[in-house]
Formats: sequence, structure tokens, C-alpha cells
Amino acid sequence: MTIRPLLITFALFTFVPAAAMAETARSILEISINADSERLSNVDNVTVIKQMMGQTTVEYFEKTLVSTSDGRQMNALRLIPITEIAERQSPSGGLNDATPDQLDMAADVIFSQKDAVGREFDREVQAVGMPPGFRQLLMNPPPDQPWLSPDPADMMGMYAGFLHSSAQAKRINAARDTGAEAKAQIDDAIALADEVEFLGEETVDGRQAFALRADNLDYTQVSDGDEFTINTVHLWIDATEHVPLRMKIDGMARSGGSDQPFSIERRDMDYRHVDGCGLYEPYRQVMNIAGVMSPQEQAQMQQAKQQLAEFEKQMAQMPTAQRDMIMRQMGPQMEMMKGMVAGGGMEMVTQVTEIRCNRAGPPSLLEIASLSTGGSTRGVPTTGPGTEK
Repeated sequence: MTIRPLLITFALFTFVPAAAMAETARSILEISINADSERLSNVDNVTVIKQMMGQTTVEYFEKTLVSTSDGRQMNALRLIPITEIAERQSPSGGLNDATPDQLDMAADVIFSQKDAVGREFDREVQAVGMPPGFRQLLMNPPPDQPWLSPDPADMMGMYAGFLHSSAQAKRINAARDTGAEAKAQIDDAIALADEVEFLGEETVDGRQAFALRADNLDYTQVSDGDEFTINTVHLWIDATEHVPLRMKIDGMARSGGSDQPFSIERRDMDYRHVDGCGLYEPYRQVMNIAGVMSPQEQAQMQQAKQQLAEFEKQMAQMPTAQRDMIMRQMGPQMEMMKGMVAGGGMEMVTQVTEIRCNRAGPPSLLEIASLSTGGSTRGVPTTGPGTEK
């Protein structure tokens, strides 16, 4: 299911009892996919509120039906981007109902008239005795805050830019394949089925688990010009609940013509049954990443090491209250940075604080903003206008 990142789909396997382990990997995977789809049978939508590195994020998912590469129809979850939530919750009528082409046309008309409006404004202020150039002399905003300009020409230009951005957002939302990511996850698992072998049973975080491994995968992804090739995937699946407990990926990263090994390890812990639906989700996730930095990034990290040491010296001289305040705000980020500069890679801990199922619709934009800034949601509507089912 798409609550988990793409790489975690390698861990979406459900296993039968040990006596049936002679079944082929494809048969085992079919049981897994069917079980994962079945868990979503009573789910309409899911809201996940979580914290990572001191920051709170809100993610909203909706169930969708996807066609897999082998022709099956499966339930899955897709992440609804904030731009789509905003569009849904905008009041009906006016520009909110305009097409992208209509928005672009309006923007072009407004932008074409802004200079004429500026010149007319200059004539009006001079007619009442103000000196020439008044607009340029007294209405220039701070360089880093152009939106504060009271100049009518600037205001019209910014509004035209806003309309163009709204048109582009509508086009992106309309072109988005709502089930593409979910379908890719299931298809990746199907393609991987023949590569997985059963290694035996082990204990992971106090839970009995099936250990699996897939070797020689040679699966390459490209990100920002860098290549990451996954060679080996180790999986540990809970023997009772059939959920992923641990995953480790080993591979090779190529950046700037040089290769270096990397590893990604994730542990899913504190599983709970979610009220209101059939989900069984981890409320604590720990991700460790090592070896993915390029030589240039490693050089930058050495510079960061020196800066971090100097900052810690400065903190030691601060009053206790000020130092405690900084640690509350930046403590998780500083601990991660310490691990990186020490060569230990990155460790990211995600703590889920709440999972909501089958609400009337997405959280309101006001609630998302309040949660993301650490504010209280008391009295804040949990769904926005136009989201009723």
C-alpha cells in the first residue's frame, strides 16, 4: 500500500505457514498481493499524521482500483497532493471553476495592461501636485519582499503570475495518473517474485519472522543525474501478522563517474490495528542510509563537521534556557548531522502520532497548516468545504 515509500514495496510479502514454504515465490507473492488488497476492502481514505526530525507532516490517501501487469484488479492507496486538496476545497464559482486556458488568457490580459495602469497612476499623482517619479521613489518594496509593493503595476503583474501558476497546477492535477504509483508498486513486486528465496526463520525486535533474500537484481534508478543500482534485498516478514519488520537494500551508487557501495535499512515497529478499518500499520519507523553521498557531498560534509563543532562550542557558552530551546527545535537534526559527519550515515526516525480512516474527506487546509507548524487543532475543522462523500 502506498503509505510506505516505493522501495518498501519489496517488503510487501505475505507468507503461508512453514509447512507450505515449498510453494513458488510467485504463489507466495499472489497471496501477499491479495491479502494487501483485502485489507483495503473496508477503507475509503486514510489520513496519516507523523513526525520526523521535529517536523509534523500530514498525508492524505484515497483508495483506488488498479489493473496490474497480469490483468488483475487490486485495491491500493494513492497519495493526494496538497495542490489537489486545495483545488477541491476552493469555493465554487469564478476563477476556481475556470479552465487552465481561461486562467492563462486572463493572466495575459492583466499583464499586458499593467504598464499602462502604472503610467496612468503616475499622471494622477502628478495632477495632485506630487513630483514625477513618486511611484519609483516611495513605492519600492524591500528587495526580498516584492509582494509588499503598493505599486498597482507590480500588484497586477503578481496577480497575473498567480493566475499562470493556478493554470499550471490545474494541468498537472488533470494529467496525473491517479493509480500509476500504486500500480507500479504492485507490478514491481510481481516482477521480483521469481528472484526471492527463503532463508529460514529469525527473530526481529522480539517477533518471529521469515527471512528472505533476492540477489543479483541489477535494478537501477536515476535521481538528479546520479544512478543507484540495487543488487540485493533482504526482507524479514512477521510470521503471524505477515507485515514487514525489517528491510535491507545493498547496491552501488554512481556519481560523477565514480562508484561506491550504499545500503538502506528500515525497521517497522510498534504495529497497531487502526480503528475504523482493517489496517495494521507501524507507528514507528527507523531508516538508516549509508554510502549515498557523492565525493563533492563528502567534502561538504567535512566542512559541515567543522561548523558543527564551532556551533557546539557557542552553545556551551549560552544560558541554559536558550540552549534547551535550541535543542528542542534542532536536536533531531543535529543528531542526524553528527552521525553523517562521523561517517555513520543518516538515521531518520518517523513517529506516527495518528492514523484516521474513512473520514468525510481530506483534512482542511487550515488543519494541515496548523499541524505542520506545531499548533493546536482545537476548534479547527478537520475537513474542508466540498469534501463530503
